[in-house]
Amino acid sequence: MTFNSMQHMPLTCAYLCADCLCVGNCASYCPACASGALIGLASVLNREEGAEIAQVSFAGTAARLVGGVPLAA
Repeated sequence: MTFNSMQHMPLTCAYLCADCLCVGNCASYCPACASGALIGLASVLNREEGAEIAQVSFAGTAARLVGGVPLAA
C-alpha cells in the first residue's frame, strides 16, 4: 500500500470485520465481504485510563483452542 492510497478515519467510525479482518467505516456491513459481523473499534481501543481489563492466560486459552493438548514448556 502506498502512502497516497492510505485513508484515515476517526476511531469512532472504524469497524473491524470478524470474517475477513478488514477495517471499514460502515456500521451495517463490511465493505469488503458484505458480512454483518462487525466490531466497533472505539469500544475496544478507546478505553478510559484505569479501566479494568480481564486478564486471560495465554497458555490456558491456547490449550483450549487446540483441544486440550498440553503446550511444551
